[in-house]
Amino acid sequence: MRLHHKAIPHSGARHQSRFGRGASVLAVSLGLLFMTSLASAQSYELMPGVVVDAQARVVYTMSSEGGIDALDLDSGNIRWHSDEAQRPLASAGGELLAQTTAARPGALTIAVLDSAGRLLRSSSADLPSGVVGKVVDDLNGSFRLSAVATASGFDLSWEAINTPARGALILDDAGSTAPQLTAGSLSFDRTSGAIAQSSPVAPRVADVVVPAAQRLDGEGQQFFSVTREQILVSAMLGDLATAGSTHRWNIFSIEGKQLGQFDAFTSYAPFFVTDTAVIFQTPPHAWRNGDEVQNAPFSLRSISLSSGLEQWSTPIRDTTYRGPFPP
Repeated sequence: MRLHHKAIPHSGARHQSRFGRGASVLAVSLGLLFMTSLASAQSYELMPGVVVDAQARVVYTMSSEGGIDALDLDSGNIRWHSDEAQRPLASAGGELLAQTTAARPGALTIAVLDSAGRLLRSSSADLPSGVVGKVVDDLNGSFRLSAVATASGFDLSWEAINTPARGALILDDAGSTAPQLTAGSLSFDRTSGAIAQSSPVAPRVADVVVPAAQRLDGEGQQFFSVTREQILVSAMLGDLATAGSTHRWNIFSIEGKQLGQFDAFTSYAPFFVTDTAVIFQTPPHAWRNGDEVQNAPFSLRSISLSSGLEQWSTPIRDTTYRGPFPP
């Protein structure tokens, strides 16, 4: 079967770093998909490859060593690991929908795992010519797949950015080498595993920046949690900054009650709040400690709301391609 899709060319007049090409498209249309009404959903996506099931108190992540880890929300311990799939998408009814390595070239393969990570069923569907259903980004572009649970299964939306592998962009052939976005929609039946073509689903896009009408009193940048039930007020530490912490995070309820405070490496990262902790993604980074360089991997962290101390941290798979790039 062929999936409904659309192709949207992107052009540019001058050379950009390959890491930056298509970044504005990804930031809006991929990283911020399906962020409304998440608090009432059984599961929601913190970021690509990290799915939260608050009812089951579990976080599904892409293991840094491959496969999927189901982490206990409170302790960070691994409840189970599965190599049957690679990227968690959504959970419902005690089952996890996930993307796995394509069964054949040019295909998208979806798997359903049970509450212990065992494979229940899998299905494949052909993607449009030139689109690769990859699990992680590479030099040639990216592929993102989002899922929303329905009564019978899941509505899926995918977006692929194909970026020609070359160095500096030549002005007179900019159109032929510009990144191209292709998008499509399909549905997945949870019982039979059947994948069917569906009408395009308009993404629900929500800005993470708190608008002026909803800002809390005080200075600093303000951002919504992924459930939009909390607000992060972030400020630079300045002279108080340490090697691994450059910003102070103050977490408030949407009504303005302060829930916690701690220091972090970035001004903002996708985050959600439980009854006792803030859980967020930390990008890979490095800092100098005397004569030594300390490196921190791409990870998921849990910080206690009451103490501001780390409760647990675990490395997760980084899906972003970070090089090498052609000269």
